[in-house]
Formats: sequence, structure tokens, C-alpha cells
Amino acid sequence: MTWRRYENLVPANWLYKRGFNVLLVARRAALLKEVQAALLSEGGGGVLVSVLPLDLADATLDAGEAVLRALAERGAYCGALVSAAGASDRREFVECSREEHRWAARLNYTSHVELIRTLAPPMCARRQGRVLVIGSIVGSAGQPFNAAYSASKAALSNLCDAVHYELALKGVGVTCALPGATDTGFAQAGGSEDGLIFKLPTTSAAQVEERAVLAMLRAERQVVIGRVSTFFYLGGLYCPAPVSLVAGALFWNSPSGALAHFRSFLRDK
Repeated sequence: MTWRRYENLVPANWLYKRGFNVLLVARRAALLKEVQAALLSEGGGGVLVSVLPLDLADATLDAGEAVLRALAERGAYCGALVSAAGASDRREFVECSREEHRWAARLNYTSHVELIRTLAPPMCARRQGRVLVIGSIVGSAGQPFNAAYSASKAALSNLCDAVHYELALKGVGVTCALPGATDTGFAQAGGSEDGLIFKLPTTSAAQVEERAVLAMLRAERQVVIGRVSTFFYLGGLYCPAPVSLVAGALFWNSPSGALAHFRSFLRDK
């Protein structure tokens, strides 16, 4: 099967094939069933592939507690958490409603906090466990026309840095993976598939999967995946803010949109 449609569940493929039992969590039950069937048909070293339909952006649910209950019902515990929830929407900040901003913060940041807060303490008690959080290179600098997403990813990176230090003292590794433009359905879902960044060589889902999970198993603090991603990540960190902001506005826009924005930028200057 192609994993291009299931970018947030890709690490499960790598882990299952190497002997991990897997509990898949996502909002769409039909998608979970597809992935479950694919994993079982392809075979691997793991024995169990379970599914838990759960909307991580639902403020009325405690995602961590729901996962804990599901594990207890199966007589299992969490040895490795892969937290990959996220969504992007390329629009101007003021065009998004209050509810949309809250939803984005809930999915892109708070859901990760809740899962780590609930599932990490048992790992600490055993002094054994791993946490992998899928962030993004856009967290290294503000991204015009995608402000809520880049802000939430910046918060997520800082959270992972702090928790990496704290939990390392208790035998638990926390890793934040920072992919950039990746050949999955994520760009289409967020309306940015025509962005200039996706005209450059992209990283495959398989590359993200392998590099991120290996970094998690080694308890690395952070891993930037792909050469182009590394270039943009370092640019976001070390370029003057006006330069990185203009680059973000241009490269994540469509060719025609980037040209129009650049002309407007020059005219205003």
C-alpha cells in the first residue's frame, strides 16, 4: 500500500514491522480500519494492531485518559508514544474565526500536551519509554498566511525541549521531529499544495518515518528531516526576521500568489 494518504500514521508502519504492538488513534474510523488492515496484511514483528477513533481537537475529551483506558482494556501499556496530530490552513490571520484559532491550537498543541502529560508518568515510573512528537520546520520562524500553525509548532518545539530535559532524568526520551515539505496529503488538506516550497525536492513519507523513529529510539532531542528542510529551518533561526518572514510568505504561496505578494512588498517599500 502507499502511505502517502496516511502521513500522521506512517510511524506505525515502521514500529509494527519491528515488533511493536500498535494502538492507532485518529478521528476517522474508516481510515484507521484501512491502516489496520494494511498493517496486518503486510505482516510484521508486532502481534496486535488496535484502533481507537478519537477526535484530538475535541475540547470535551481527555485524549490521554481515553488512550490509557483503551490500553488497560487490552492489557497493555504505552512503551512509546508517537504524537503526530496537526493541520494547517493557508489564510490570513484575520480571516480565521475565533473558533478556528481555538481548534488549531487544540489540535496542533494542546492535544500533544494532554497525551504526554497522561502517558509519560507511567513511563517515568518504569524508568523506560520514548516519546516522539511530530513538529515542523515552520516553528523556527513566523509564517505569514499560516500564523496559527507556525505559532503552535513553535510552542510545541519549546515544550519538547523542556520535557526532553526533565524526562531524561527519569529514563524517558523525548524527541521532536521537524519535517518540512513532505510528499503526503497534508499540503492538499491545508490548501497549500501549489506552494513554491512543494516545487522543490520534497521529503518522502518513508524518509520522515525512518529518520524520526530512529531518532526517537536513540532519545535524540530534535531531528530536522531533509536537506531542503534543514536549509529553511536554519534560515528561520538565523536570518533577520524581515528576511525569513518574506521568504515564508513567498515560498509557502503559489507561484502567482508569491509574485503578486512580492510586487506588493516592493511597492510598499
